[in-house]
Amino acid sequence: MIFKEETMTLNGHEVEFRSPREEDALMMIEGLKEVCGETDFLLSGPDEVKLTEEDEVKFIDMMNGIEKGGMLLAFVDGEYVGNSSYRVSDKRRFNHRGNIGIALKLKATGFGLGTEVLKRILESMKACGLEQAELDVFASNSRAIHVYKKLGFREIGRTPNASRLDSGEYVDELHMVLPLNDAEFWDLYDAERKPLGLKHKRGDKFGEGQFYVCCENWIVNSEGRFLVTKRHPDKKAGNQWEFGGGGTLAGETTRESCIREVFEETGIQITDDQVCLLATYANKNYFQDIFLIKKDVDLKDVKLQPGETVDVKWASDEEIQKMIENGEFVYSVGKRYALYKDKVGEVLKK
Repeated sequence: MIFKEETMTLNGHEVEFRSPREEDALMMIEGLKEVCGETDFLLSGPDEVKLTEEDEVKFIDMMNGIEKGGMLLAFVDGEYVGNSSYRVSDKRRFNHRGNIGIALKLKATGFGLGTEVLKRILESMKACGLEQAELDVFASNSRAIHVYKKLGFREIGRTPNASRLDSGEYVDELHMVLPLNDAEFWDLYDAERKPLGLKHKRGDKFGEGQFYVCCENWIVNSEGRFLVTKRHPDKKAGNQWEFGGGGTLAGETTRESCIREVFEETGIQITDDQVCLLATYANKNYFQDIFLIKKDVDLKDVKLQPGETVDVKWASDEEIQKMIENGEFVYSVGKRYALYKDKVGEVLKK
């Protein structure tokens, strides 16, 4: 397919996006050699790039001509700096998924270009009706992994020792996915929290003996105050205060969903070592892991999730109790707070 040509200013740079042309072939080959020589993050070294101009022209024509898939070139201040592409299987059992590749020169990283390129690739995949985006990345490529997670990708597995570098060092390869439709799927468990090997689409009815897992996230600062958010008025229990949280997506752990939900709801970045399990609350069809995160956050740095929350504040135990008594706190959240608040001090000491 052919991408529409676009130009934009990005952090002081003039950026152009477009599909490749046959006359770009040699430029693209030389660019690939350069990128392969800059890092160990790609599959090949520069000496292994054996493409001829004829080979590349055929590849360009193929990528521009397929219905599902395509390649997007990026130029910064007039210079070609790399590309991203996606391909789709021709097998009907797999053609709902697309695999992404991306290669950018080091000089073109660090100012948001990778994010802009991938946004356009993902928009194209959605327009083609694809349901899932997939990519692989070496575990050593922390900058790229950060970008992928920011866009919503999550790790679903890894291949140990996938790459053997020229130095003799081995590097794992991570496999990451991003659902492209609005449906949210959860893994299902039995009453003892053992995986059933089944997935549940949010909004559908549960079968007998089926449970899902979710998280609730209590952020507490050094003064012992809790971060609470006010629900959007259009949501159930609208305009009431609560702790953040949500369902754990298929393939995630509850700790991973805690980190993701905190970022999605507040823009706050937390790491695994900041997350402590406070308690697990079991209800009729779910297990909810309640996590405690000790972190000082300036409220002006909080980015509320549109359509989900409308306000945020720090609240003391006394203030939360008063909100509960006045019906200003989500009932079920207040119920769990009453059950487990006395464990907070104990967990923080650990």
